[in-house]
Amino acid sequence: MLLLLEWLGCITGIVGSTMLAANTAASRWGFAWYLASNVSWIGFGVATQAWGLVTMQLAFTGVSVFGLVRWFAHRPRRPHDPAPSPHAYR
Repeated sequence: MLLLLEWLGCITGIVGSTMLAANTAASRWGFAWYLASNVSWIGFGVATQAWGLVTMQLAFTGVSVFGLVRWFAHRPRRPHDPAPSPHAYR
């Protein structure tokens, strides 16, 4: 089980980093991959009593959630996006 958590944390973290670095429309999903990595590393850290790793991954989990909320719930307008219609909120 520890080996599985370790490698899941590693692979999902690499995928998340690669997606964010690609800076494409799909990059926002990198935060979901990071979240999976965070959960795996927290499980691994608790099982091995690596409390520094657990602390770091808890902080990174907050960053991953912030990224997900920013990109999916409060996505800022990009310069090429059309301006919202003044009638859109009526």
